[in-house]
Amino acid sequence: ENQLPGVPATEWDVNGAGSYDVQGFATRGSVLPGARVHFKIAMAHEETLRVDIYRLGWYGGDGARKVGEATLVDVRAASRQPPCVKTEPEAELWDCGNWDDVAVFDVPPDATSGLYFARAVLPDPLGRGDPRGTWRADASRHKYDRQHVMLGRDVLLPPMEGRHSYGAMGRNRLRNALREPRASHIWFVVRAGGDAARSLLFQTSDTTWHAYNGWGGLTTYGSFEYPFEHAPGRAAYNLSDPDHDTRRAYKRSYNTPLITRDYRAVNMPLTSEYPAIRFLERNGYDVHYATGA
Repeated sequence: ENQLPGVPATEWDVNGAGSYDVQGFATRGSVLPGARVHFKIAMAHEETLRVDIYRLGWYGGDGARKVGEATLVDVRAASRQPPCVKTEPEAELWDCGNWDDVAVFDVPPDATSGLYFARAVLPDPLGRGDPRGTWRADASRHKYDRQHVMLGRDVLLPPMEGRHSYGAMGRNRLRNALREPRASHIWFVVRAGGDAARSLLFQTSDTTWHAYNGWGGLTTYGSFEYPFEHAPGRAAYNLSDPDHDTRRAYKRSYNTPLITRDYRAVNMPLTSEYPAIRFLERNGYDVHYATGA
């Protein structure tokens, strides 16, 4: 498997938790070869969508290999998904299982066990589905820089030409800028099929990914954006409540997008699992991958 060519991280990675213009999750955290993976995806606006599938590994140092592309089954549903539901208010449990399937991927019967991810991509770099647009090259959710706005000038315009204009005017562009930054990751595991023996079992830390996931409001540790809740609502805390600083979720659902990397990258795959997988596969270990749930 690792003798196959990979692709550089500028093609498969995302900035933080990815673009909030496109977020989603897989309906199953792990599958066997030959199974179908369903993806529920929400877009902020109706526009072109593509879902690429990658496997994490060594691949000559590139880190991932593109194994295919998901089939879109209802792309229009992505811009019309209903709000997620707080199924257990007392536990702050949010669930987006009411979203429609937008894409599916049929795992090849001979697929190698591993940690896979879908990269949901909005190819339009300017986000023209959003009437406000954006000039930024990093898919940031911040449409303008509040510290450098100019009186009387449209804040959504790119910075004026000058020595500190950065990439907006062609100067000081990011050396490793993502090729298509308006994207986000959806993680899943492909287990080993049949009775194949493996030298090692690699279990992902998916329970930790989700414990620190704040999608809908709170993580099991509270909010890492205090005094605001997490995406998508980012509601302000009621600071007059004497118990406001102890609020947290007591349950987390796997049926939500993962935004943990925005504020706790250490608890996501590309911080812990990624270097371990690179080491194991570079050195030829025969690994069977599985999730913790």
